Amino acid sequence: MEAAKIWEEAVVIPTYEIGEADKNPMFLEKRVYQGSSGKIYPYPSVQRISREKQDKAWKAVFLENAYLRVMVLPELGGRIQRAYDKTNGYDFVYYNHVIKPALVGLCGPWISGGIEFNWPQHHRPTTYSPVDYELQTREDGSVSVLLNDVDLMNGTKAVTSFTLYADKAYIEVGGQLYNRTALPQTFLWWANPAVAVNDYTQSIFPPDVHNVYDHGKRAVSRFPIATGEYYKHDYSAGVDISRYKNIPVPTSYMAERSDYDFVGGYDYQKQAGLLHVADHHVSPGKKQWTWGCGDFGKAWDRNLTDSDGPYIELMTGVYCDNQPDFTWLKPYEEKRFKQYFMPYKAAGQVKNATIHAVLNSELGDDGLRLCIYATERYEGAAVRVQYRGAVVYEEKTTVSPTGVYKKTIAREALCAAIAGAGEADASADIDQYQLRVSVLAADGSELVSYQAVDQGIPKLAEPAKAAKAPRDIQTNEELFLTAQHIEQYRHATFLPDPYYKEGLKRDEGDSRINNAYGLLLLRRGAFSEAESHFRAAIARLTSLNPNPYNSEAYYNLGLALFYQTRYDDAYDAFFKATWSNEQQEMAFYYLAALAARKRDWHAALEFADKGLVKNSRNVKARALKAAILRELGRDADADAWIAENLAVDRFDYVSRFELAFAAGDGAGSAGTLPASQAAATSAGAQPALHAAAASAGTQCTSHASSRAALLADIARRARGNHETYLAAARDYAEAGFYARALAVLAACPQQKPLLAYYTGAYRLHCEAAHATAAASASLAPAGTAHTQSASTTAAASAGTLTASHASAATALSPADRVASAVAASAPYGASATDAFRAAESLPSDYCFPNKLEDILALTAAIGANPAGAKAHYYLGCLYYDKLQYDAAIAHWEESARLDDGFATVHRNLAIAYYNKRGEKELALAEIERAFALNPADARVFLERDQLYQKMQKSAAFRLEQYKAHLSLIEERDDLYTEYVTVLNLCGEYEKAHAAITSHHFQTWEGAEGKITTQFKLSLLQLARAALAAGTANGAQQAVKLLTEALSYPQNLGEGRLEGTKDNHLYYTLGLAYEALGDADRARDCYEKATRGAAEVAGVMYYYDQPADMILYQALALAKLGRTSEANARCYLLIDYGEAHVRDEFKMDYFAVSMPDMSVFDADMTARSRAHCYYALGLGKLGLGKRDEAVTDFDRALAIEASHQNAALYKRMALEAR
Repeated sequence: MEAAKIWEEAVVIPTYEIGEADKNPMFLEKRVYQGSSGKIYPYPSVQRISREKQDKAWKAVFLENAYLRVMVLPELGGRIQRAYDKTNGYDFVYYNHVIKPALVGLCGPWISGGIEFNWPQHHRPTTYSPVDYELQTREDGSVSVLLNDVDLMNGTKAVTSFTLYADKAYIEVGGQLYNRTALPQTFLWWANPAVAVNDYTQSIFPPDVHNVYDHGKRAVSRFPIATGEYYKHDYSAGVDISRYKNIPVPTSYMAERSDYDFVGGYDYQKQAGLLHVADHHVSPGKKQWTWGCGDFGKAWDRNLTDSDGPYIELMTGVYCDNQPDFTWLKPYEEKRFKQYFMPYKAAGQVKNATIHAVLNSELGDDGLRLCIYATERYEGAAVRVQYRGAVVYEEKTTVSPTGVYKKTIAREALCAAIAGAGEADASADIDQYQLRVSVLAADGSELVSYQAVDQGIPKLAEPAKAAKAPRDIQTNEELFLTAQHIEQYRHATFLPDPYYKEGLKRDEGDSRINNAYGLLLLRRGAFSEAESHFRAAIARLTSLNPNPYNSEAYYNLGLALFYQTRYDDAYDAFFKATWSNEQQEMAFYYLAALAARKRDWHAALEFADKGLVKNSRNVKARALKAAILRELGRDADADAWIAENLAVDRFDYVSRFELAFAAGDGAGSAGTLPASQAAATSAGAQPALHAAAASAGTQCTSHASSRAALLADIARRARGNHETYLAAARDYAEAGFYARALAVLAACPQQKPLLAYYTGAYRLHCEAAHATAAASASLAPAGTAHTQSASTTAAASAGTLTASHASAATALSPADRVASAVAASAPYGASATDAFRAAESLPSDYCFPNKLEDILALTAAIGANPAGAKAHYYLGCLYYDKLQYDAAIAHWEESARLDDGFATVHRNLAIAYYNKRGEKELALAEIERAFALNPADARVFLERDQLYQKMQKSAAFRLEQYKAHLSLIEERDDLYTEYVTVLNLCGEYEKAHAAITSHHFQTWEGAEGKITTQFKLSLLQLARAALAAGTANGAQQAVKLLTEALSYPQNLGEGRLEGTKDNHLYYTLGLAYEALGDADRARDCYEKATRGAAEVAGVMYYYDQPADMILYQALALAKLGRTSEANARCYLLIDYGEAHVRDEFKMDYFAVSMPDMSVFDADMTARSRAHCYYALGLGKLGLGKRDEAVTDFDRALAIEASHQNAALYKRMALEAR
């Protein structure tokens, strides 16, 4: 068969462009997203998306064979944008013909369609960002595209490959997940294929899936026939929720468990579908998500596509079975897996599937119906049916992607065959659980098989339980495990600290808790405090013997000491850590790095090799070994080793830099070797170098061309991304290779503050080494001028060797000399001070430090350049992100003292003063200062208004601010929504309605309901005013306004959520019809107004029924003459308020989506208390106790002046007196 093809081309796709990312650092500590933390720092957020599309050329990679054509977009997260079955013209994943982002992703823009790959959390922060990529072709006719992405939050890395084979109708997805950091990290992996849906589509889950869970396993439903309430929708009649047409509300469900390896979707009208196949031991996750087939879902369909209609997501989890369900990735650990996506035909409700074949087997009244689809051509395949092990039917056939096998074996014939085999009487009924169908290849290997299993009546699964409060947990082990769970699952609203601290209060020497809490503090950059906990853990572990069962605490202690630059102490701790098996890989790596810092290359190589014995795929250790081999003069071995490294990881940039630094520049510069050494290198190592360069994908004809070509290749692959260069420089510097680190920074095409700060920090090391070398040379005895000291070697390898010392450095490695030449081209002056000053002058946009190494670089900058305000600002951002609030505030205050004109530091201080110090007036002064310095910043204007709300500023005052800055309002939809809310608060309903209907809104997923509430409120109040006129025209106008309110216009970007009762609209509509003398319509409206839950909800979620709907139920019941029921509703409101008004608010442990982008903490207990007074006021208003109601509304407003409904109903109560 003809080989598969792969190529790149520009593809023009109509695109709705995204706006500029917010330049302010986003500290979203309490945001909940997809069931876990919604923090995005150090990523920026994007709030604005163009309302007009334009043609845009996107880089696309195409893979094609005889059966499939696949399009990948490296500039959009490396997603599969299209997967097309050429044999039947079917897009087996949803093909969106436009790029139309909506605010769904973790950082904002997200598009529907294709297959998105989400890691290390969902939706991935780089889903709308470019990734590195490489194309590959192989001798077996297969082709691949490799995509590389590094998560900036935690430093984990994923290399994903998409492969097409010449003769197979599936996409092979290879995952290579790697923890580049010294600390354990967590991740999830959910591949997210979209599938077009209609009334004929069904989600195909394995036959053993009988229960499905919601996010976090907080709720459970039977499957496929739901029989209770799920997502607040009533399925008690028994509804098949595997069918899209039966789910009217946004819904997720995830299989409780399955022993099968597949999941998919099928279109019965098109007789085609999609399947995912992967080993369920590695890929247990099977999930469906839908926006729902109701108005709500249709609005989201419009938000995400122009004309391609609805879709569902059939998601597949690797190393996870739920969202959130995070798995640990230990330091330098790699996890590899494969998963497969394939089209299939005709087989419908699949019973089993492999990467070879798909099987449906159904025993019906007419007989045994079989359908088999194969992913490649199998001639001479056997279809075999067995009953209790005896073969009762077998047929030879050919199956292929274009030749589907379909057959019905008549029941009579099957019974006769069973009887003939002596397994049953011919008249006996067939036991379906004894039937086994298998498909065999010509060589006898099994392609797929299925035998039904009697699972009886499956028990309904139990939902998960929330974690207990620390004080309610009995044992330290449970405290430890609960804290670990909170860390592992990136919990958004609970912190692990109280659990660790409770455990230490009970037993201050607990080794598990001290080690775990120390590790948490180490992550946060609290190195000294972390050290004390590791030492406490070690004290307990060694209280009876000096050698603990597991030496993790020693390894962690080594890290804490290493980050404090106490290298000798760190060496001792790491060496002790090697005494137990679990820590050898990481500890030997650090011993190698520390030996390299001392230029003890033989010891460094020995340590590196020992670590690689434990994990040969430790990419950092592999790259370090290459550099060590180079220093030992083993250039050929180094180049051969680098070629192996690049086979392990094509995006190992340190190894690629090593290739570049091994090549001279051919121009007689400082990077060129002496003639004798150059000749030796050229004769012995050049072939190996060129072979390694070829393995790296770069063709070179000489050292001179290889250096330029390799550096250019790195820039191309890495897209010039400064984060890639920083990561490589940090790896070099960790082992003391400062010349190489500086060269990497200098080679970056971009100029960024952190590049300059690191340049300065590394130059400080070089300058110190040079000073030591100079002092050593001046003290050397006569006659030893050319003896190379360790300090001279260090200075030379740091790239700071002066001419007077050059003669002493003839044995230096070629790589460091070339690196020195590259480093000399850095755009940040010649000294450390120059670099620090350059860093201060560079734009601060999107510079959000968060690495532990950043602490060292910025601290060095502060020490060397005390007048630098920005270094304090950046370090404050890092510390605030890492919950080191006092340190953050101190640095921000010093930054503001040094430069009072930088708006963002004042904005940050406002956040810190309010959230962490409770200094509200100081916070207000700082946010005012920030906005005064940058009055064009719409985000800061919004945050100022949010602070005004919390400071109890009146709606009238806030409206004045909005009217004074109308030009800013259009820049952000969240700001525009607040503007119309304030208009309604101030009773300017006509202006609010006009503003709403003239604007196109883009709503964050999970934040729905805000603008629709204001839309309905403006129309409701206008209708009430029309009714108050007491005329027929007024009543008719009210009917028109209220009818408009019942149907959302498309510009709101939202649809009406199924189950929304709108009691207030129907009650008022009843009043209007009553005023018009239309008793039947009035009664019908009053009946509709009585519907809905009678239970009062809290203050958490947009889909909870608002409390005032219960008031309108009561008013409608009273209109219908059902007075006792009406009064009961009012007492429900009063009872709720009285029962909960003194409660301390408890955050929902299973909160899934709280997308509020406010950076100021809400006092939820105060909000809850205001809500209770509001409920009391509603109940009393319904009972006609208007004065008491006003009192309760006033109490609510005293707590929350911006409580819109409390103000509204207070006004109504006063008007009704």
